[in-house]
Amino acid sequence: MALILYSPSGSAIAASVDYASSDGASPEWGVMLTAGSVTDGSGTTYAAHDNGSSSANGAAGFAQLFSLTSGTVAWIIEHSSDDISYSTLLSFTSASALTGERVAATGTVNRYTRLVTSGTFSTAQIAAGIARL
Repeated sequence: MALILYSPSGSAIAASVDYASSDGASPEWGVMLTAGSVTDGSGTTYAAHDNGSSSANGAAGFAQLFSLTSGTVAWIIEHSSDDISYSTLLSFTSASALTGERVAATGTVNRYTRLVTSGTFSTAQIAAGIARL
């Protein structure tokens, strides 16, 4: 696989990358639904990511809980065709301790996707993303 990275100055760096895993899983390329690792003090609805169009092959979502002061945090990834009406696409297990999880869905993934956190917690440091399959 060829990988091309662009620096802020506009110059490109090209590299060739080989991937191997012990269980035969392929890498999944996606987009972050948080700006890296973020800290929530209460439930939050994040800005939607515009994927440009819908797709029909499903998606995989990734969520990581790095720290939690107290309580339980839950998160879902929603999708929408119009960036107005959203429905749940992926649900993650509610967590009260450090964890990471990958969940998958089959079928249509609408154009817009976003992360929503909820629960009763004081501070949760999280990161989440989605890969269309």
